[in-house]
Amino acid sequence: MREISFLSGKAIVSRIDSHTYFDWVFEYAYVGEKKVYTFEFIKNYQIENIFIEELTKRYLISSFVKEDDSVKDFFQEGTFNRMVKKIKHIHHYHWTINSVPRKDLFLQLNIKNHTQKYVVFDLTFMGYKYIRRDIKLPMDLYEEFAEKGRPVIKFMKDYKVFIAHASENKNSARKIAENLTKSGYQVWFDEWEIKVGDSIVDKINDGIQDSSFMVVLFSKDSINKPWVKKEMNSGLMVELNKRNVFVLPALIEDCDIPPLFSDKRYADFTKSFDHGFDELVKSL
Repeated sequence: MREISFLSGKAIVSRIDSHTYFDWVFEYAYVGEKKVYTFEFIKNYQIENIFIEELTKRYLISSFVKEDDSVKDFFQEGTFNRMVKKIKHIHHYHWTINSVPRKDLFLQLNIKNHTQKYVVFDLTFMGYKYIRRDIKLPMDLYEEFAEKGRPVIKFMKDYKVFIAHASENKNSARKIAENLTKSGYQVWFDEWEIKVGDSIVDKINDGIQDSSFMVVLFSKDSINKPWVKKEMNSGLMVELNKRNVFVLPALIEDCDIPPLFSDKRYADFTKSFDHGFDELVKSL
């Protein structure tokens, strides 16, 4: 395996406001070679500015350039220049003061497959939001990236968990989704999967069909929601067709369990979140 002499990241920006919209490209070279290679790591990603600043502290974003400098009105006045100045300051600050990146902000690599030549993984940020799935990174580049980025590395479970919930229970659903992701599971959670312009029905149908389990959050709100009832019914049909457990009930507040689920044991989150989460994970 060849030794990499340098690795630097470049954010190619297409728009800036309170978020940065960018492509993330690595440039690298091998010891004894003059040729510089590029690897398109992330394409068309939106991230809050404070988080792209965090990436610079890990030496991963070293430059910040406009994708099309001819489009002047696409940027708020002065924002781009302030971001470039900020990134230069962060690099300077890191090297001179030896600042340590915040421990609560981290990259997580959920490893799906690896050989002697490459690694395939999903990349998450802060342990819950997928930046990109199915990244195929050459092994030597992966090792350099892992050393500089110091990500949390987990071997991904090879199945996906769908979270069915009422909008009133969004916070509980998000917490369960985040904790499942931190535990190495792939999660289908609507706020992460459905983007502006997407067909909600198609996305949900695809999500259910692509999942190995559906976690249904039972509450006084969810048991009366038509949309949640449709998801539950779809889940039961999948369970009947597969002739295997698919729907996992989770009780997040005391309520009347629908008759079709009355014979199923549920994960009880009403006592404590940790208790309910432990019960849920044992069934996955």
